[in-house]
Amino acid sequence: MRLCYMDGNFLPFDRAALPLSDHIILRGIGVFDLVRTYGRRPMMMTYHLERLLKSASALGIENKLGVEAMKSIVREGIGRMDGDGEVLVNFYITGGDNFVDGCRFPDPRYFVSFQDLVLPDKELYVKGVRLFPLDRARLMPSAKSIDYSAALAKNSVDPGALEVLYCPGGGITEAGHSSFFMIKDGKVVTAPDDVVLAGTTRSLLLQILTENEIDLELRVPSLEELSEAQEAFITGSVKEIMPVVQVGDITVGDGDPGEVTGRIRKLYRENIPRWLE
Repeated sequence: MRLCYMDGNFLPFDRAALPLSDHIILRGIGVFDLVRTYGRRPMMMTYHLERLLKSASALGIENKLGVEAMKSIVREGIGRMDGDGEVLVNFYITGGDNFVDGCRFPDPRYFVSFQDLVLPDKELYVKGVRLFPLDRARLMPSAKSIDYSAALAKNSVDPGALEVLYCPGGGITEAGHSSFFMIKDGKVVTAPDDVVLAGTTRSLLLQILTENEIDLELRVPSLEELSEAQEAFITGSVKEIMPVVQVGDITVGDGDPGEVTGRIRKLYRENIPRWLE
């Protein structure tokens, strides 16, 4: 089942449409964020929607809805979905038709898609995944914009890789759809907040690591030192904690998911109830 909210109404997804005059179509001006459920309860909904509004502000999109109104839309949409399976919600804010003063989009549109949640193949957690290193930075890491074209750079070179790994100048920042972590010499290493998208799963994990006294180092790890790392993993709302065993031609550790990653994944899952709304 797939459902859409648009212009104050819920309707079948295939009946939803945007005008060609909207800047999300004309110039790719739009932002989005996603919320998944556990037991049909949204995970970190407030955080996701607040990040969505920050992303909109970074692109000059003026918000017309408050967080509480957005929460109501999410909750109602989840309730309208058939069955009792988990739901994935994607909330979009477009640039709308008007572009003012060369920097403002004062009349945004809102649309939200609701669909059955599809989880990654369990085999990916057993065997680990490969990432494709890309010598460039993510566009505007402070905003979760709809522009994911750079994340497709792997497709013509290494389609078997799960995602690209942004490595501008040889420094690893984040993956195409995920946050990246490396485990080296007993420390969990990840890039600082000011150079990456503020991932929701990432933020929870940083808190969990601190609470469990697992050494954490906020710095940009280098692609060169990845061959010396013992483990690596990526995080995301749907994938949770997923082991990385190869980046390009570099094998991470012994090429198998490691114990520390497994422990961190277990800790994350144990803490999920804390952030359900």
